[in-house]
Amino acid sequence: MNAYEIVLVTALVGLIGGVFWTGYRSPDRTVFWNPLTLFATVFAYYFVVGPLIALALHNTSAYGMEFRGMMWKSWLAGLLGLSSIYAGFAIRARRFRTKLVAGVRPDLRRRLWIYFWILFGLGLLGFAYDAYVSGQPLSNLLLPLHQGASLDALGEGREGLAAGNYVFLLINAFIPAMCLLCALQIDLPWFKRFLFVMLPAVQVAFFYASMGFRHRIVILFLSMAATTYLMRRDRPNPGSLLLGAAGIVLMAGLVVLTRTYGLGLDLSQVAGMNFADIFLGGFNDAGTFFTTALVIDSIPATFPYVGLNPLWIALTIPIPRSLWPNKPYPEFLQYFQYLMGTQGQAVPVVGEHYMMAGWIGIAIGGVIIGVIYRGFWEFYRANPRNPLVIALYAVAWALIFPVVNRGYLAQTLMEFFFDLLPLAVLYLMTRKMMLAVGPRPGRRPAPAASVSVRM
Repeated sequence: MNAYEIVLVTALVGLIGGVFWTGYRSPDRTVFWNPLTLFATVFAYYFVVGPLIALALHNTSAYGMEFRGMMWKSWLAGLLGLSSIYAGFAIRARRFRTKLVAGVRPDLRRRLWIYFWILFGLGLLGFAYDAYVSGQPLSNLLLPLHQGASLDALGEGREGLAAGNYVFLLINAFIPAMCLLCALQIDLPWFKRFLFVMLPAVQVAFFYASMGFRHRIVILFLSMAATTYLMRRDRPNPGSLLLGAAGIVLMAGLVVLTRTYGLGLDLSQVAGMNFADIFLGGFNDAGTFFTTALVIDSIPATFPYVGLNPLWIALTIPIPRSLWPNKPYPEFLQYFQYLMGTQGQAVPVVGEHYMMAGWIGIAIGGVIIGVIYRGFWEFYRANPRNPLVIALYAVAWALIFPVVNRGYLAQTLMEFFFDLLPLAVLYLMTRKMMLAVGPRPGRRPAPAASVSVRM
């Protein structure tokens, strides 16, 4: 590494480390769960740990190209993107009315259980629909092991609904359902929590693994962890944090090395591999670091900036093409086909922002994301004991992972819609049914605690 690269990586490490220093130094243990913690973690994976491992293993070439000379461009993009998110988060969001919840009325608790089963049932409906259309056997969903059949052969002759993609996306309802379950079962002894919370969560993870969706597994367990700790107003110790992060990387490695997209995990693909090989496979997704470098190197030299096209595609995606035959396609994704010979590659969010407006696009996009997540944080801080608010915030917090790891705004908005909307609706329906202890009449509520990050 040359001096310039060392400066960029050191600055990134400083930004990332500063967030964790603040989170563990604060006497308020819930400060650890502010959005910057997960932003820093995801950026560390994609822009620090992954690239440095590739560099140490001399694995900096792909698609017949050598990326070593371009790496500084991705490091600069990562530094600018993370700094911009921090800057946006520092902008004060609107104040929410403080409402301290002392408990949940028994009749509301019964309703919340009903809502949980409705959400869980919607998730099952999404999987049942996909299983029918694809023809995959139920055993693939319950235990996601590859059966050696062809997905095309299994689904031959079966036709889905015109709006089938929206039915399929009901699988996301499992995530808010499991967070709600965590909140409802928070007072159970650990053994009962394992039986009634963790085992269902593992089965949901099996559902997602059967389809090769590692990002949904990550969102599921991140949101459940955040819900559990925030309900207890606690944070993980550093050892537990590292162990959990290693477990997620190992899971990602196993899924990416064995997935068959709809036919379960083919464990024969890891035959002969040792634990370290599977663990390092968990960093395969950090290869988008090199894709980002190539995109920056090629725009505007080879391709023009795409402007607001990603935003336009995202806003029009809910409209069925049957109603709008000329609905625009995301033609800018063909850039990847030209550059790498495949459309299966992607860029992190900073790459999409660069495609839109260059370096200034990365800065503006980062500030907007930071402002949005400051609003989520202030909303939680104003309602720190409301179980629905905690579950909603935990899901929004976990969605930072897909916000950063894939620069495809349309997909990100769909994730937010199907993951967050159910809990937002429940909050609006039940916010007056909590047993609340508010400030005395005539007195203003105490301001919510803020988070400062040492740069």
